[in-house]
Amino acid sequence: MLHAAATLVINQKMLDDVGTPEGIVVQLPNAPDITTPETEYIWFGPIEADDELVGMGGVKTYRAECHYMAQVFMPAETGIKRALEIADVIKTAFRSTSVASGVTFRTPRVTYQGRDEDSTMWQVNVDVPFYAEEVV
Repeated sequence: MLHAAATLVINQKMLDDVGTPEGIVVQLPNAPDITTPETEYIWFGPIEADDELVGMGGVKTYRAECHYMAQVFMPAETGIKRALEIADVIKTAFRSTSVASGVTFRTPRVTYQGRDEDSTMWQVNVDVPFYAEEVV
Protein backbone atom coordinates (compact mmCIF):
# COMPACT_ATOMS: atom_id res chain seq x y z
CA MET A 1 0.00 0.00 0.00
CA LEU A 2 1.07 3.61 -0.26
CA HIS A 3 3.42 5.08 2.23
CA ALA A 4 2.06 7.50 4.80
CA ALA A 5 3.22 10.67 3.01
CA ALA A 6 1.30 9.86 -0.19
CA THR A 7 -1.83 8.97 1.77
CA LEU A 8 -1.68 12.28 3.63
CA VAL A 9 -1.27 14.21 0.36
CA ILE A 10 -4.24 12.43 -1.26
CA ASN A 11 -6.49 12.95 1.77
CA GLN A 12 -5.49 16.61 2.01
CA LYS A 13 -6.31 17.14 -1.67
CA MET A 14 -9.83 15.80 -1.04
CA LEU A 15 -10.27 18.10 1.97
CA ASP A 16 -8.81 21.20 0.26
CA ASP A 17 -10.31 20.81 -3.23
CA VAL A 18 -13.69 19.28 -2.37
CA GLY A 19 -14.64 19.13 1.32
CA THR A 20 -13.86 22.69 2.41
CA PRO A 21 -15.03 24.57 -0.73
CA GLU A 22 -18.25 22.53 -0.97
CA GLY A 23 -18.95 22.60 2.76
CA ILE A 24 -19.28 18.81 2.93
CA VAL A 25 -17.92 16.46 5.59
CA VAL A 26 -15.17 14.09 4.42
CA GLN A 27 -15.04 10.86 6.43
CA LEU A 28 -11.64 9.18 6.25
CA PRO A 29 -10.92 5.53 7.14
CA ASN A 30 -9.73 4.86 10.69
CA ALA A 31 -10.95 8.29 11.80
CA PRO A 32 -13.72 8.82 14.35
CA ASP A 33 -17.16 8.81 12.72
CA ILE A 34 -18.20 12.44 12.24
CA THR A 35 -21.44 11.81 10.36
CA THR A 36 -25.09 11.79 11.40
CA PRO A 37 -28.17 10.53 9.52
CA GLU A 38 -28.81 14.13 8.40
CA THR A 39 -25.22 14.78 7.25
CA GLU A 40 -24.14 15.25 3.65
CA TYR A 41 -20.81 13.47 3.55
CA ILE A 42 -18.14 11.75 1.49
CA TRP A 43 -16.48 8.52 2.63
CA PHE A 44 -13.03 8.59 1.03
CA GLY A 45 -10.47 5.83 1.23
CA PRO A 46 -8.38 3.22 -0.55
CA ILE A 47 -10.06 0.16 -2.05
CA GLU A 48 -7.38 -1.49 -4.18
CA ALA A 49 -3.61 -1.43 -4.72
CA ASP A 50 -1.14 -3.51 -6.69
CA ASP A 51 2.64 -2.99 -6.74
CA GLU A 52 4.97 -3.91 -9.58
CA LEU A 53 8.58 -3.35 -10.54
CA VAL A 54 8.65 -1.06 -13.61
CA GLY A 55 12.29 -0.03 -13.89
CA MET A 56 15.40 -2.13 -13.53
CA GLY A 57 18.55 -0.55 -15.00
CA GLY A 58 20.67 1.23 -12.41
CA VAL A 59 17.62 2.32 -10.41
CA LYS A 60 14.74 0.14 -9.25
CA THR A 61 11.37 1.83 -9.57
CA TYR A 62 8.21 0.41 -8.07
CA ARG A 63 4.79 1.54 -9.26
CA ALA A 64 1.68 1.13 -7.13
CA GLU A 65 -1.52 1.08 -9.19
CA CYS A 66 -4.24 2.13 -6.77
CA HIS A 67 -7.87 3.16 -6.45
CA TYR A 68 -9.51 5.37 -3.89
CA MET A 69 -13.29 5.41 -3.62
CA ALA A 70 -15.26 8.55 -2.87
CA GLN A 71 -18.75 7.55 -1.80
CA VAL A 72 -21.00 10.60 -1.78
CA PHE A 73 -23.96 10.28 0.60
CA MET A 74 -26.79 12.78 0.50
CA PRO A 75 -29.94 12.79 2.69
CA ALA A 76 -33.01 11.73 0.69
CA GLU A 77 -34.72 15.09 1.18
CA THR A 78 -31.70 16.92 -0.29
CA GLY A 79 -32.00 14.94 -3.50
CA ILE A 80 -29.72 13.26 -5.99
CA LYS A 81 -28.82 16.46 -7.86
CA ARG A 82 -26.52 17.67 -5.06
CA ALA A 83 -24.82 14.26 -4.87
CA LEU A 84 -24.14 14.34 -8.62
CA GLU A 85 -22.79 17.90 -8.36
CA ILE A 86 -20.35 16.84 -5.61
CA ALA A 87 -19.32 13.81 -7.69
CA ASP A 88 -18.53 16.15 -10.58
CA VAL A 89 -16.39 18.36 -8.30
CA ILE A 90 -14.46 15.26 -7.19
CA LYS A 91 -14.01 14.13 -10.79
CA THR A 92 -12.70 17.55 -11.80
CA ALA A 93 -10.36 17.82 -8.78
CA PHE A 94 -8.68 14.48 -9.45
CA ARG A 95 -8.80 14.23 -13.27
CA SER A 96 -5.35 13.63 -14.81
CA THR A 97 -3.38 15.62 -12.27
CA SER A 98 -0.25 15.03 -10.20
CA VAL A 99 0.54 15.89 -6.60
CA ALA A 100 3.55 15.58 -4.33
CA SER A 101 4.89 12.18 -3.25
CA GLY A 102 4.92 10.85 -6.85
CA VAL A 103 1.15 10.44 -7.12
CA THR A 104 -0.44 10.81 -10.58
CA PHE A 105 -4.22 10.57 -10.93
CA ARG A 106 -5.99 9.10 -13.93
CA THR A 107 -9.58 9.82 -15.02
CA PRO A 108 -12.16 9.25 -12.24
CA ARG A 109 -15.40 7.41 -13.00
CA VAL A 110 -18.82 8.27 -11.51
CA THR A 111 -21.31 5.49 -10.75
CA TYR A 112 -24.88 6.21 -9.65
CA GLN A 113 -25.86 3.86 -6.80
CA GLY A 114 -29.36 5.13 -5.94
CA ARG A 115 -30.85 5.07 -2.45
CA ASP A 116 -29.54 2.97 0.41
CA GLU A 117 -31.47 0.07 1.95
CA ASP A 118 -33.35 2.34 4.35
CA SER A 119 -34.10 4.89 1.60
CA THR A 120 -32.67 7.64 3.80
CA MET A 121 -29.61 8.53 1.70
CA TRP A 122 -28.73 8.90 -1.97
CA GLN A 123 -25.37 7.46 -2.97
CA VAL A 124 -23.06 8.23 -5.88
CA ASN A 125 -19.59 6.64 -6.08
CA VAL A 126 -16.49 8.12 -7.70
CA ASP A 127 -13.65 5.70 -8.45
CA VAL A 128 -10.38 7.68 -8.29
CA PRO A 129 -7.59 5.66 -9.97
CA PHE A 130 -3.96 6.71 -9.68
CA TYR A 131 -0.44 5.43 -9.55
CA ALA A 132 2.47 6.28 -7.31
CA GLU A 133 6.09 5.60 -8.15
CA GLU A 134 8.89 5.07 -5.69
CA VAL A 135 12.57 4.76 -6.49
CA VAL A 136 14.46 2.39 -4.18
